[in-house]
Formats: sequence, structure tokens, C-alpha cells
Amino acid sequence: MLASEVFKVVLEGARRGDREDLATLWRYYSPAIVKYLSIFVGSDCDDVASETWIAIARALSNFEGDEESFRRFAIVAAKRKAIDFGRGAIVRERRKDRFSVAYSRELEPQIANVETDSSPELLGLLKAHLPPEVAEVIYLRYVLEFSVSEVAEIVSRSPEAVRTASHRGLSRLRERLLREDLADVGI
Repeated sequence: MLASEVFKVVLEGARRGDREDLATLWRYYSPAIVKYLSIFVGSDCDDVASETWIAIARALSNFEGDEESFRRFAIVAAKRKAIDFGRGAIVRERRKDRFSVAYSRELEPQIANVETDSSPELLGLLKAHLPPEVAEVIYLRYVLEFSVSEVAEIVSRSPEAVRTASHRGLSRLRERLLREDLADVGI
């Protein structure tokens, strides 16, 4: 996160089109966006993040708010791009099916292989053991440290639904880790 005063200066510069200031925003906020997107789009997270930053750059002139508001704004933009990507994936799958039928051959599925620079175990656990909606809530809440109301706003759910998803998701992860620990000791 950028300090409040620094953020204001950098944001103003980025609004005016200053490449250095836009690059500064990208350096500070892109890693979290890429990791967030990996929950939904797997190995395509870098591509979707690029599209997200294009959307952010285009919308900066209309953005007003502080650093926290910008973080929400960026995550919402990323979520929208992930949804667009998912819709496109459906279309690509349909085209792939038509291609396979037309040429009587099967296309190999792509395997999602996401590498992250920090907390890879957590991302792996979230993606392996939880539905994407729950993994998203836990990631936003405990990794990006948004409040319950902010997460509720981002995921378009009530704060109660966010609390419930967090509780159930964390309980499920705890149970899974306990089972693995017991298996390791032979119990």
C-alpha cells in the first residue's frame, strides 16, 4: 500500500497520463490483482490482469477516492474482467467443440499452473479445496485485508453471507489440514 499523501500525488499524476505514476500504481497493486485473478482464471491471470489495468487506466479520470477506495475499484475491475474472460471461455469451448467435430480430433485441455511469488501454499489450498466463490471471499478478507462490508460490496453479497462463507471456508480448510496432519502421523 502507498501512504495516503503519496497515493494522492501518484493518482493525480496517473490521471494526467504520467506513465511513471501509472507504473507506480501498477507496481504496488498488480501483484494482489494477479493473485486474486488466479482464483478464477488460473494460468490466464496475467492476461486478464493486463486487460484489467487497461480498464483501470481508462477509468482513472472518473475515479475519486482514497487508497482503500482505489483498491476496491481495482479488485472490482479485475472481477469484471474475470467474468468477461469466463464468458469468452464458454464461447471458445463451443468453438473448440465444433472444431473437434468438424475435424474428428480432440484438442488437449490446457492445464492451469499458476506460480505466485508469495503465499503459494495458501493460494493452492484455496483453489484446491474450496469453491471459487468461497476462495474469493477468504482471499479478499484475509490476504488483501478488506473489511467484511468491503468484501460484501465487491462480491455483491450481504455482509452476513460473507461472514458465513468465511467461517465455512476456514472451517473446511482447518478440517482438511487436520486430516492431512493425522494421515502424516499414521492415524
